Amino acid sequence: MVTVYRTFDPFLIKYLYGQEGMYDMVVDDNEPTYSQMTPNMSPADMVWLVAMVGTEIAGFMRADRVNNSTYSVHVMFFKKFRGAVAREAGKLAKDFMRQMCNCTCLVAIMPCNLPYVKQFCDDNEFKIVGQLTQSYKKNGRYYDQFIMEAH
Repeated sequence: MVTVYRTFDPFLIKYLYGQEGMYDMVVDDNEPTYSQMTPNMSPADMVWLVAMVGTEIAGFMRADRVNNSTYSVHVMFFKKFRGAVAREAGKLAKDFMRQMCNCTCLVAIMPCNLPYVKQFCDDNEFKIVGQLTQSYKKNGRYYDQFIMEAH
């Protein structure tokens, strides 16, 4: 059974970013290193959700408040939980954001070079509404990014 809960624990978030090289995988070349990173836990600006399968952590999600109705989301799932578990957790996270945060629109900006990211968004009813050109730098190379939204 998949569950999703909100956390306010910066140590948990930092720990999760350190698993499976997650932090290095999701940040671009201009971000602080993992050891320098401190998660923003301000409840006015950000919502952190943790997805669980039984007692195992499957992944975590960050939602940055854009305005009173819109949040920009960043979704990170560990490899063995990508697919069905991530889809179910994504739906639960969307429901949480609607019910607990009065969110009516989720926005995601995702690198075009990561097919599993686009698949997760497709599975959770995100629609591509635009594309940013050469806007994400990873390993010295620039990539395009999709702009996606879900209501």
